[in-house]
Formats: sequence, C-alpha cells, structure tokens
Amino acid sequence: MVTPSITVVMPVFNDWKSAHKLVGEIDSVFRGSDHTLHIIAVDDSSTEPYEDAVLLHTTNVERVTRLNLVGNVGHQRAIVIGLAWAEANCGSSLTAVMDSDGEDTPEELKRLVERAESDSDKVVVAQRAQRSEGFAFRLFYQFYRFFFSGLTGHRINFGNFMVVPSRWRKRVLSDPNIWNNVAATMVRSRLPIAYLPTKRGHRYFGRSKMNFVSLVEHGLGAISVFAVSAFIRISVASVLLGMVSLIAAAAATWIRLNTDMHIPGWTTSMVGITLLISVQAFFIPVMMAFVLLSNRSAGQSLPKEHALAWIDSSDEILVDPHQNPHLKMLIERA
Repeated sequence: MVTPSITVVMPVFNDWKSAHKLVGEIDSVFRGSDHTLHIIAVDDSSTEPYEDAVLLHTTNVERVTRLNLVGNVGHQRAIVIGLAWAEANCGSSLTAVMDSDGEDTPEELKRLVERAESDSDKVVVAQRAQRSEGFAFRLFYQFYRFFFSGLTGHRINFGNFMVVPSRWRKRVLSDPNIWNNVAATMVRSRLPIAYLPTKRGHRYFGRSKMNFVSLVEHGLGAISVFAVSAFIRISVASVLLGMVSLIAAAAATWIRLNTDMHIPGWTTSMVGITLLISVQAFFIPVMMAFVLLSNRSAGQSLPKEHALAWIDSSDEILVDPHQNPHLKMLIERA
C-alpha cells in the first residue's frame, strides 16, 4: 500500500518563530516514516516580516509554502483559503489543519494521520481530552456549548485541528458557511466524522491573541452556520413568550374587573407591559425571516471559487535539499 503524502495547512499571524519551530518538530515526529509532507503557512497579512533567508533542515517535510494574503481575514478564513489552495495545487490524499503556535502538537498530528489512514472515508478531528486554558475560559466554553446546543440542536466538541481526506475537501469548500466556522460546517455537511481524544499543548512563544471578543465572534460564527435551526427555535420560544404575555394581560384584566384585589394603576401597567412584550415576541421572528430570505436571495461566495482571490502571492520557504533525503534523491536522479 502506498502511504499518502500529507498537506498541512496552518494560519500564521506574526508568530513565525513558533511556526518555524513547529515545522521542525513535525519533521522530527514523522522522521523515519514513509510520509512526505507539504506545509502551507497562510500568512494572514502579518505586520512582522518573515526572514526569507532562514533555511529549514528537514527530512520528511519536502516543501513549505507561504501564502501571502492581501489583507487580514481572520483565523477561520485563513484556513479556508489554505484549503482552497491545497485543493487547487496539491494532490495529497490527506489535508491536515492545525494552529501554528504549538498548542496543536505534532505528536497528536501523527495520531490523527494514522487514524485517518485506517478510517480513510472519515474526517478525523481532535477531541480535547485535556485542556490547558484557565478556569474562566473553561467556564465560558461550557456555557457556549450549552447555548450552542440549545439554539442549534447540535453539539460541537472539537475545533480546527483535524485531518480531511481529499474526497471531502471539495465538498466542504462548496459550502459558503465554511467562511464563518470550519468545525461547524463539517458537522452541517453531514460528513462522516471520527473523534480522537487528544491533549492540548502549550504555546511555544508569546501569549495567545484570543480574547473575550474573539471568543464571542467565534461562537456567533458557529451559530450562524445553523442559522435556520436557530431561527426555528427562537421563533418557537418567541411565540410561546407572546402567548404567555397575552394570557398574563387577560388575567390582569379579569382580576381588575371581577375581584376587589387591585392596586390603582396596577392593571394598566401590567396590561401595557405584557402587550408590549407580546408584540415584540411576535415581531422578532418576522424580522428574522426577512433577514434569512434576503441572505438566501443574495449571491453566495463559494470558497473553492473565490478564496484564491485573497492570495496576493506565494513563495517557497527554503528547505535544504542536502539534508532532505527525498529531495536529495530527486536531485541525484536529475
């Protein structure tokens, strides 16, 4: 059986020192195997320049390509652009997605690849068995998972660390929702998914750029992938709230007209507040329906067709051919 070559997509924003170390450690982990790797570093319009003169001494990493984007598009969209470039330019049968800061470890990448080779028809995702974040992050993350499940009817307990077989690459790149959230789109596309418990590593250098606003934006992006499901659940809840408000208004009116239990002005205030709530509760689903229908009628941006337009240029980061036995063999043959 021929061992498939692997393409690794990693978005990078200024963290070139970590990315350089990660490439070396990936090579070390796969050294001695028959795998050959092509790493795609998606430069999300970094403000700190990369030293082009750096020479990578690798054995199994044959190529390192840097995609220079025309502007900062964010972590999720940088991944999509990298996947689209891999689909258009790489013939590897497996495409891995991972962070470049060291939190997604090369050891776990190898485990994901091995699982993908045994389950060749499935997308293999890293399911965090152990997290390294603080208590506050884990608390908000659990709240987000509960909120997401309640709104969409789905559960997502994995991130962007995954290995995608080539047969599914084109399918996910045909879904416009992947621009908003990669993991949620994998679930929405109904792809066969294999979960592999993994440990989260620690950053090589510096501190995480993820803050509370970024986390909220990430969560809203995931929910937007299931906009129709969220709309239905919000609509049902709004209608129920409106009905309860009308019943409360009717009850307040009945008490005022048929009993002596009343406080001056209480009935008017009660009926006014409940009627206002009921009108808003019925109005919200109508407005959401118009927004959804408007978005459906608008032209959708297909990643496989439009993602490459974000690439300003691409260049090869130097790999020493005399240290790389695969490249050395090609040179000797030539």
